[in-house]
Order: sequence, then C-alpha cells, then structure tokens
Amino acid sequence: MKKIMADSKLEKMLARGNLELSPRIEKEQIRPASIDLRVGKIYDAIYHRERHAYYPGNEVGKDADGVYHLKAGRHYCVETLEKVDFKGGADSFYVIPRSSFGRSLVSVGLLEENLHNSGGVRHAVSDASEYEEKREDSTIKPGYSGKIALSLSSASFGVDLKKGDRIVQLVGIEGEGEGGNTYSMHIGKFLGSLLGKTVKPANGVKDDTLFTDMYLESLVASEKTAVKCQTKETVNYSDDMRAAIVLCYSKGRALDSDRSVNVSYVDPGYSGRLFGMLSGDGVPEVVRTGDRLLYVKEYKVSGIVKRSYADKKTGSHY
Repeated sequence: MKKIMADSKLEKMLARGNLELSPRIEKEQIRPASIDLRVGKIYDAIYHRERHAYYPGNEVGKDADGVYHLKAGRHYCVETLEKVDFKGGADSFYVIPRSSFGRSLVSVGLLEENLHNSGGVRHAVSDASEYEEKREDSTIKPGYSGKIALSLSSASFGVDLKKGDRIVQLVGIEGEGEGGNTYSMHIGKFLGSLLGKTVKPANGVKDDTLFTDMYLESLVASEKTAVKCQTKETVNYSDDMRAAIVLCYSKGRALDSDRSVNVSYVDPGYSGRLFGMLSGDGVPEVVRTGDRLLYVKEYKVSGIVKRSYADKKTGSHY
C-alpha cells in the first residue's frame, strides 16, 4: 500500500543523500509530513497558444525591500530557490502549494517543463475515474534534477512575495498499490472576497480579513466568478496516522482549470473543514450548496511524525 512519508523518514532521505536540496534548507522547512520549498525568482508568464501552456518571460521588478508585488488576474512563473536532486528512496514526490496560497485563492502549479508526462496541476478532474491520471501530473519521479518551475495566478487579490518565502511542499510517497479511502466533500457555504486586499500567503492567512459569508444557497458561476467555498463536512487526522491528497471536482462546468487550485494536501494532525475555489468558464451555470467540491484520497502515514501539526513551534497556518 502506498503511504505518505512522515518527517522522520524525510530526514533520513536527506541524511542518506537520496534527496538533495541546494542551497541547504532551514529546519523549519521540514513539516509534519512534507518539505517546504522557497521562492527564488518570479517572471512574467508568456502564454503559448499552440501548447496551451505558460512559459517564463522577463523577471518581475522588485521594490527596495526585494518584494515582488504581483497583480490579480495576471499569470506569473516562479522558479524555486532550491535545486532538487531526487535520486531514490521514494516512489515519487507530489509538488503541492502550501495551503495558505489556496486559502487566498492563489493558484500555484507545476509548469509542463518539469514533467515526465504532459499536463500539470492546472487540470481539473471531471470524474473520480480520472483521479489517478491527474494526480500523477503533479508529481516528480526519481531521477529528477533541477529547480522546480511553477505557475502562479491570483483570482482576487494582489500578492506580495519575496525570495525565500515558502511556496510549495514536497510530499513523499512510498510503497506500491493504492492509498486508503477515497470520498467526496461538498459545498457547505460560499465565501466572497473583500475588495482591494493584498495577501502575503507565506505569512499565513486569516480568513476573516479576506472573505465574508455570502449567505447564499446557490449562485451563478460565470467567467469572472472567483468564490471560495467551505466544505460541509470535516476531516479529523488528529491521530497523526493519516494525511490526504485533495483534488477539485470540475464536472465539466464549475471550475476553471487555469485559475483553480486543483491539487492540495491535508497534513497529519489537522482537523476541520476544507476549502476550494469556485470559478466559472464562458457558460454561466448554477452552483448550489451540497454540490460536490473536493475529491479526497487518504493515505496512511509511514514513520513517526516528530513535528506535531498542533504544536505552535511548527507554525502551521491552514
């Protein structure tokens, strides 16, 4: 059975040289069951129409403090600070945005140039049978060597980032076969974005400063829709024995794959509701509370979790 690797196992991979990260990472980058990677440089994104993909252009200008001020509605390319040499010791690594980016409606995904297959986390899932194919699009395999190139776009807010900010996490998978349980989660309520805000996702997110309850049972998702949804159901991984990879449902209508955060991660130790971004395409469609929002695949955790999610020293901001 495939399992997610706890921090104790990830530390052993680093010590044995199965995974090399350069420059050397800081201790706080190792999480309960993942390793954070940081921002290196950020570039304007150039859209390639034939390939339907974004590629890096010129580096974005920084202010006197080294901060990139990114605009809502624009696409950017981000190069990680760390060079990754993945030599073995695990089946694969998911490359997943830190949760604070998704909670801010900031979409972060792999650029196609990283992948051994086509696609990337820009793709949404229209049916559970597509889960395995799309999930693999967000992984790197043994033999991967290089910095990781990412796409970034914000639906609602300006985004401030600087070199060294943590942006994505490597989630290690070991073993063969499948993971554990799979299930759907549904829309509990819609949260609207407060206008004129700038977010700093690397510093964590306080929902009440960015979003407000829309008190709606349904809404029409159109091309300019960007609404945060809270799930009706909760998860409970407080025993540190389970974690989950989460994908958004598309059903061919509600989620615009270029702007939604379609792959996310739930840490061992987390308990509570999850969130997803609802955005429309060119065809308006009614979306209701109770509609499917997320597809969750649980994994058992392999190894001992040394850094508890609930420990304030871990500094988790979910």
